[in-house]
Amino acid sequence: MAIQEFDFATGKVVEPKVRQAVILLKDKKTSLEMNRLLRELAYRVLAQSEDAREVLPLLAKHKNGVLVMDMDIEGLDAMAVMAAVKHASPGFKVLLVSREPTKEKVQAAIAAGAAGFLASPIERDMAYHVLTKISR
Repeated sequence: MAIQEFDFATGKVVEPKVRQAVILLKDKKTSLEMNRLLRELAYRVLAQSEDAREVLPLLAKHKNGVLVMDMDIEGLDAMAVMAAVKHASPGFKVLLVSREPTKEKVQAAIAAGAAGFLASPIERDMAYHVLTKISR
């Protein structure tokens, strides 16, 4: 009999081979495209929203995954959210998305611990490459 890991927060057995993702993007078209791409890469999308208050509690219930987060959501301090995710859910990697990907933004995001960075609108091949790299 194999020993399984149990997550008491969710009341479910942890599936170590399943890749999970949470999408926090403002633009619905970008969010749908990212959802499609994640599913193609065998991710289970746990939530899709443009409100951090909806997705952050969900991260605490899961051990690992990828948070795809829009840096450009008005009123959202992406760096503060990323720090909170790193503290509360260290098994989650953060992939940041921005409509204005300046060199300074990218450098600050990576220095703060982002696993990757994408420009919006999302270029499919680049997103595929970055997600594949993050998944290792």
